[in-house]
Amino acid sequence: MTHVFLEWLWHSSIALAVLVPLAWLLSRLLYHAAGARAAYLAWLLPLAALVPTGVLGGVMPATAGFTLVADGVPVGGGAALEGSAVGGWLWALAAVWAMGAVIAAVWFGRTQLRFQAVLRAGACNRTEVANEIQAHGFPRLVRVRFSHACRSPMLVGALRPTLWLPADLDERDSAQTALVLAHEQAHVRHGDPWWLLLALWLRCLFWFHPAVQLGWYRFRADQELAADAAALADLGKPDRLVYAQTLCRTAGLDVHALGFGGLLPSLLKERVMMIVEKKRRPLPFHGALMIVSGLFLASGWVIASVSDEPREVDYLEPVEVAEPEWPRQALVEGTTGHVTMEVVINEDGYVSDVEVLDSEPGETFDRSAYRAIRQWQFPEQDQPVVTQQTIEFRQDES
Repeated sequence: MTHVFLEWLWHSSIALAVLVPLAWLLSRLLYHAAGARAAYLAWLLPLAALVPTGVLGGVMPATAGFTLVADGVPVGGGAALEGSAVGGWLWALAAVWAMGAVIAAVWFGRTQLRFQAVLRAGACNRTEVANEIQAHGFPRLVRVRFSHACRSPMLVGALRPTLWLPADLDERDSAQTALVLAHEQAHVRHGDPWWLLLALWLRCLFWFHPAVQLGWYRFRADQELAADAAALADLGKPDRLVYAQTLCRTAGLDVHALGFGGLLPSLLKERVMMIVEKKRRPLPFHGALMIVSGLFLASGWVIASVSDEPREVDYLEPVEVAEPEWPRQALVEGTTGHVTMEVVINEDGYVSDVEVLDSEPGETFDRSAYRAIRQWQFPEQDQPVVTQQTIEFRQDES
C-alpha cells in the first residue's frame, strides 16, 4: 500500500509540475481575452493530476531477477534481502512525507484558529442587523457575525463559512459597504471557501512541490479578481472608483488560511487596475469555459493514456507458479538450459503477454517455458507491468 501511494504521489507531482505552470499561463491569456472570471477557471486544470493513475512508468526501484529450476526451487536467494531493503527505504520516504504534511497542516490550522480566536474575542451581538444582511443574498449555510476586531467584511472558514463584519458597519458609507458585501457574496456563489480548502489540502499533500506552493499565490489572486469582476459586473465607473478606494483602505490586513478579506499589498495594484479599467473582452465567458473544459479532458486523457502503458519493473515475486514440462527428447538426452522471457502482467496479476528474449540451447525449452509462465499468477497491480522472468531447466543429478 505504501508503494502504491508513493508512486501515485510521484506521478501526480510530475503532472503538477506541468499543469500548474500551464494553468498560470492560461489564466493570464484568458484574463486578457475573456476577463477575470474566465481566468479563475484555468485553475481547474491541476485537478487532472490527481487521477489515481500515474504519468510515467518504471520510476520505483525494484529488485533483482527471479529464476526457477525445474523442481520449483528458486535460485538466487538475494531477492528477499533486496526486497526488504527497498521496503525499508519506502517506509522511510513515507515517514518523511507524512512529517512534512503534518507540519504544514498544523501550521495552517494554527494560523486559522488564532485568527478566528481574535475575531471571536471581539464579537458583539448585532442579531437584528445580521439577520437583515443574511436575508439579502447570503444562504443560511453562511453565518453572519459582528466583531470589534474586524476592520472590513470578510468570509472566514470552509465547512461552515462565517461572514465577519465590523462592529461599526452601520456607521460606514453605505455605498462602500454594499460593494464589499457584493464581493463576499461572489465568493459564496463561486464556492470559494471549499475551493480554498481543497487548495490548502493540496499544499499540505504536496508541501515539497515548488510549483504547488508558488501557484497558490496566483490562484488566490485570480480568486479575488474573479470576485471583484462578479461584484462589479453591471456597475458604472463612479461605483468602481468607490470600490477601488475601499480596497486601498483595507490593504495590509492579515491574510489567513481560510478566509477572504485580507489583502496582500502586492495584489492591490492589479485589483485596482482591473476595477478602474473596464474593457470589452473579445472572448465570451462560455467560450473560455469550453476551452478550459477541453484542456481538462485532454489532460486527463493524456495522463490515463500514458499510464496505460505497462510499467517496467526489474522484479516481481509470483504468488503462484506452475512447473514447466520437460520436452521428451531433452529429458532422455539429459539436456539442460534456460529461457528468459519478457512478461506483461495485468492489473489482476495474470500474465497477458510473453516474449522470449533468450533461450539455451536454441528453442528447445521455449514452448514448455511459455506454457508454464502463462499459468503463473502475480500480486494485483494498480496498472499493467512488464518484467523479465527466467526459468531454468536442470535435471536432478540424484
